[in-house]
Formats: sequence, C-alpha cells, structure tokens
Amino acid sequence: MMPVTFTSRRRPERKAVFTGLMRELSNCSPKILVGEIILVVVLSAWFERSEHWARHRLRANRDKTGSKILDALFNEITCLGFVGLFLFLVTSTGIADVGAYRILGLVHHHENPLKEVFEIVHMMIFMLLLVLLTQACAIYYMVRRINTKWEGYERMRAFGTSNLSLEQEMIKGGYVKRVENSEARSGQQLVALKPFVFAKSFLGRYVRAMPALQRLMRFRAIRHEFLFPREGAAPEIPRVPDAALFSFERYMYSRLGKTVVSCIDVDARTYLFTLSFVGLLIFPFFHMDPITGAMFQCAMSWGLAGCGGLLAMQLQHGLFYFMPKLPKDPLQILRLMNGTSMQMLRRKRLPGLETSEKARDSIRPDLGEVESQDQELLGPPEAFNPETKMRFVATSSHRSQTLFRLLVFFQAVHVTALIITTWGASAPSNTWKMVMLLAWAEWPLMLFKIMPCMMRRLTLRNSIELEKDKKAIRKVTMKSSASLFEDFRLMVQLIAFQKNAKQENEAWTVSEKEWTKAMAEDAYQRGLTAFDNLNKMEKEEIWAVFAAWDVNNDGRANQEEFVDCLVALGFSKESVHEVVRQLVRMVAVDSTEDLTWLKFRAIFGLAITTDCKEKMRKVLTKFYHRLDADGDGDLTLAELADGFREMHIAMDMDTVAQVLFLTFGKTRTSLTLDEFISWVEDYEAQ
Repeated sequence: MMPVTFTSRRRPERKAVFTGLMRELSNCSPKILVGEIILVVVLSAWFERSEHWARHRLRANRDKTGSKILDALFNEITCLGFVGLFLFLVTSTGIADVGAYRILGLVHHHENPLKEVFEIVHMMIFMLLLVLLTQACAIYYMVRRINTKWEGYERMRAFGTSNLSLEQEMIKGGYVKRVENSEARSGQQLVALKPFVFAKSFLGRYVRAMPALQRLMRFRAIRHEFLFPREGAAPEIPRVPDAALFSFERYMYSRLGKTVVSCIDVDARTYLFTLSFVGLLIFPFFHMDPITGAMFQCAMSWGLAGCGGLLAMQLQHGLFYFMPKLPKDPLQILRLMNGTSMQMLRRKRLPGLETSEKARDSIRPDLGEVESQDQELLGPPEAFNPETKMRFVATSSHRSQTLFRLLVFFQAVHVTALIITTWGASAPSNTWKMVMLLAWAEWPLMLFKIMPCMMRRLTLRNSIELEKDKKAIRKVTMKSSASLFEDFRLMVQLIAFQKNAKQENEAWTVSEKEWTKAMAEDAYQRGLTAFDNLNKMEKEEIWAVFAAWDVNNDGRANQEEFVDCLVALGFSKESVHEVVRQLVRMVAVDSTEDLTWLKFRAIFGLAITTDCKEKMRKVLTKFYHRLDADGDGDLTLAELADGFREMHIAMDMDTVAQVLFLTFGKTRTSLTLDEFISWVEDYEAQ
C-alpha cells in the first residue's frame, strides 16, 4: 500500500488500523523483533513479580494502608495503558492525519506534528505517573515513620525509670526531678522545677520546629480528650465505646492512610485544575531563553515549598486551637496521664488481670502536695472558648485536605517538567546548572520535611472533635476486641508447646542439670530469629501481653502475673508454676530468672513456630468441652461468651459473633468441635 500524502487538492483519509504496524513489522529484522518481544516479556514478568512481592509483604504485615496505596497506583497505571491504546488507535487509523488537516491546514504526512505530539504527551503522562510513584513511596516511608512515632507516644507510661515513660521525658526536659525523701511512700518524691507551657510567640509556634516533648504531650492530650471526653463536651461528638479496647494509634494510622491515598488517587477535577493552571505557564516559558527559563522553574520550585510551609503553619494554627489545655503543673500532667497508656488500659482486659490495679501506682514516686489536690482535668480547647472563638480563624480540614492534594499533584507535575528540561536540553552554562540544581533541591525538602509535617498535622486536625470518623472508630474497636481472642490463642499455643516438649522429653522440661547454658543460648537465638520472622500484628500482640505484665516498667515481666493469666484460663496453679519455670529455663542465657523482653520474644517465637498441632488439638478439645456447658456437642455463641467471661476475657456475645464472622465470612450461631479447633488454629485478625 502506498503511503498517504497531503496535497492542497486531497484530504487525508482514514486507513486500516494495523496497516502501518504490518508495514513496520515486514521491514523489521526477525532477530530484532524476537529480541524486543523477549525484552518486553522479561520486563513485564519482573514488574508483575515486584507487584506480587509488595502485596505479599503488605498482606503479611496486615498493612491495609499500604495495600490501598498500591491499588491506587496500579489503577493509575491501568488507566494509562488504556490511554496508550487509544492514542495508538487514533494515530493508526488516520484520525490524527484528519485532525492535522482540519486544524493546521495542509501538511505533508511526514510532517504531521499531531502524531508525534500524541506520543510525546503519552510519555509525559507516563513520566508524571513515575514521579507520582516515587512520591508515593517516599510518602509511604514517611507515613510508617510517623506511625511508629505515634505508636511510641501511645505506649509511654506516666511513671517509671524506663526511657519509655513520660516521667523520664519530663526529667530530660528539666521540668521535674526525683529527690530522696524518707517520709515518702516509695522513698522518692517528684519535684516540679518549672511549668509546662507551649510556645506562644509566632516564631515559636509556627516557624521553629516544636520540641519532641511538646509534640508528645500534644498527641497525648488530644488522645486523652478522644478517649475520655471532658464534661460539657458536645453530645454530638462520637464517643469511643471502651477506651481499654481502642488503639488511638491504629485509628490515626487509618486516617493517615486515607489522607495519603487521596493524594495518589487523583480525580479528574484535580487533573483539570492543575493542567489548566500549568497550561497558562507553558506559553511564556517556551519564549524564554535557557537561563530565564531555569530561573522561572527555580522560582516555581521554591514557590511550591513556600505554599507548603504556609499550609503547614495554618494547620498548626488550627491544632493549637483545637487541642485541649494541659495543666501547667508537670506533676498534675503526669498524674492525669497515669494509667492511660495503651498497655495499662489493655491490661484491664487480659485474663487474670481484669481487676488488678497494683501496677498503676506501684512505681509512682510521691507527688508532694499534688497528692492531696483534686486532679485537674484537661481544659476546653480555645476554639470552644467564647472569648477566643470570634478571633479564631482556620481553614477547614476538608479544604486543607483539598489544598494538600493539589499541592502534591502540582509538585509531581513540576518535577516532571524539571526532568524534561534537565534531560532535554544541553547545559548552556554553569549558571544554568547551578540554578537547575537549586530547583531540584526543593523536591527532597518537600518530600521528607514539609509533606510529612502537613500530613501529621492534617491527620490530627481531621480526626478529632466533630470530625471524628464513626466508621473508623467502630472498625478499630472491633479489631481491638478481636485481639483479645488473639491473646487467648497465644496462651493456648504456649501451653501446647510446653506439653509437646514434655512428651518428647526435651531436656529443658526435665531438670536444670540436663539443660546446659549452651543449649539455652541456642534455643534463645532460634527463638529470637523465629520472632523476627513473625508478622507485624503478631509481634504487637506479644508485646502488648509483655507490657501489661511489666508491672514496674523496667523491661521485666512479672512471672506471678504470667501464672495468674494461665490460671484464669482454667489450668491448675501448681502445674502452671512448673510450666512458667520450664519456659524461663529454656531461654536462661544468664544467671537470673528475670523474664526480660528478649527472653519473652524467644519463648513466644519458638512456641508459635514449632509444629505441635496434636497437642494443641488436645488442649483445645479440653477447652471446647469446658465451654460447652450443656455438653450437647454444639457450642453456641452464648456458651462461648459465658465461657470467655469466666476466663476473664472481656468478649461479649456481639464481639464473639464479630470474630467468628471475620474468620468464616458469614454469621455463625454455633460451632462443632472441629470448627472450634480450626477457628483457633487458623484465626488471623483482619
């Protein structure tokens, strides 16, 4: 077929879709064609394998936020694939030639610019997607860091000599100190050195970075108000059903994930607004000389950074006004926060520890005159104070989130333009190089400093007061309730592991003489390795149990509470004492019997990964017959709930029904023995 040419007397015509393709293939060397096909297949296989690897890692850690980010990215890639197919059809059928004829006049076929422009635009959009992918990876990395920081904030107990305590942070900050006092109950007393106040100046509040202790206290104040609303709070503000069964960090992580996904899953309105604005800047840019163009792009880079800084300041302004007021006396703050850490609240729901309160004050030094004072509560936020409400001006969180999403996409578009400029032009001078380098320097600053700051503040701002997410609260509460069953499962695995080892006459279950230190060291190392291979959720559950038994907040679990927990599950106290002694002996790498966190990890790492299904089935069979009160071989929801209540596991009938639904995917009213065993063995919290 002869190629189509344009003349002043003949309009271009549409042609068969694959005419040009067949012509190119017939002119191409078979070796080159086969080589290109192999290369495409290899790259596709590598890309698919990378996707499966990423999804497997996220699924293993039960990271739904990361999965949502991945889904959003691949949705964009899929859309781009269809766009590429559409552009191919447009250029192959001659529609682009007809468009050139009608729009640009009569142009020779080989000079038709639309065909090339379509391909260039397609590659530019693909490059934009790659930049978004890079930004998403960086944002996800920073999100994980923010979540880890919040997780540490929630776990900090009020008192204790451990570094993970608010008291130690106050001592480091110079707000309080411990002094010896023979008349004090514990022989020591805390003395306040200076009041705890947040910065009030513009420079201190909005320009300088907030000190770590103040960020910690702001988070705990917002969390405290979230879990324990003050008297007089608006009744329409959603409440947490049970503070002991709620993880504020998990709630915030889900909200943080929603903020991130909204930045990646760009809607059509954001595309149109951004590209329309960018289109206004393209025309003058093409008429600039290289140096002026580089300076223009540099100004755009740092203009975006400035906009991000202004938005971060505005969000900080809103947080200060929506944050409840803390007492100025640091001793009052510590007293207020006592017993409110995640593990101390969770402690009330662990088997055998439901009514125990000895950990709450066992490590607390005297507070002097504060002991006899009425505990000062958190004050209302300034935003709800009639005197300050009229002068309070802050952008709504919804509008702030829209601005944040636009800023992220603007940044991606600008970086794409920087890539095209940097790679598409030869450097005219050293001045051009320096200006472009300065323009590029803004991107890492935005990714790793400004954006995380905005995300942290925006998430805190849109997750409190009237903007609490009722659906997220219900989901987190359900997951926390289901984790109580995970604790029961861990204890059953531990007992089954010990019984299996005893049946096989392993040396650590026989006597101390037969179990050498070298054997203990080997078991200890194998246990730590096995623990490291567990998924994130299992590690967190094991830590939660350990932290609740760490009465003195010194990194050592109380073995008596270990015993009380197993006794509450129905085992005899004498046999349980022996079980605990043997388990500690198994990893006794030192001369003490202290159950440290590392030993605890080693014990549970071996217990969870060791195959002892036969013993576990026997243990679960005993539990089943104990729970089946009427002995009819059919365990009902009511019997399950009553049995768990007797074992001091705080799971009512509704919670049991929810946990069963998560496992079986449908409503269950009763369980047979085999279903009960399968439920416990294969259960994974969703």
